[in-house]
Amino acid sequence: MCFTTRSSARIAKTATKNILAYKLLKDISATGGSSPFQDLRWSVGKTVKSRLKTKLSYDGEYINEGLHCFKTKTGALNYFYYREDEHKLVPVLIPKGSKYYENNTQIVSNQMILLSNDAQSFAKVAKLIGAKKI
Repeated sequence: MCFTTRSSARIAKTATKNILAYKLLKDISATGGSSPFQDLRWSVGKTVKSRLKTKLSYDGEYINEGLHCFKTKTGALNYFYYREDEHKLVPVLIPKGSKYYENNTQIVSNQMILLSNDAQSFAKVAKLIGAKKI
């Protein structure tokens, strides 16, 4: 998944609260799924960690390492790579204290937790943990 920021967003932010977002996964099971690009296995409730690595490009700063997700369900469903027959939209949490970059539709973070293998539980989870949407 590609992620580019403009000059105003080149500094990683620190999450002051838990942040809720959406992630596309494939090969969904009762316990998790796999990321469509790196085939990283995600398990419900487990924290996944990654480095955040940036690289300058001609149109901004390119993030080539990190955990990618979408700010909104609409943003994810409009993503060019999304295929309803292969992918499922699931809720993820970026824990308070995580480093992250954001653009209009996406977030790339150094930590993320798969909350459920079902996007329908998103609102219930948000209410339980007091997380915010960006």
